[in-house]
Amino acid sequence: MFDIVINLLLLTSAFNSARSKYLSFAINGIIATAFAIFIMVWAQKILTAGETAVIFSLEPIFAGIFSHIMAVEFLGVSQWIGGILVVLAVIYYSKSVKN
Repeated sequence: MFDIVINLLLLTSAFNSARSKYLSFAINGIIATAFAIFIMVWAQKILTAGETAVIFSLEPIFAGIFSHIMAVEFLGVSQWIGGILVVLAVIYYSKSVKN
């Protein structure tokens, strides 16, 4: 999507030019990284450490869901179980620390 926006801003007609690809990768990397860090810092101010750990531990689950939606990769049963075990371990630990 950024490739199209950059090409429209630069008024280039070749959507597959190397210059526009590298520029769109750079802009996407900078904007996406800055946005992700901004959201992460903002959320950590609001949530407790345990809640933040649980949310961050959901990464393997979200990665599996998004890869399945995008039909890029299909995870096996053992991979789903592993992701769920990671999430359950973090939830268990965050509950035991509170008590």
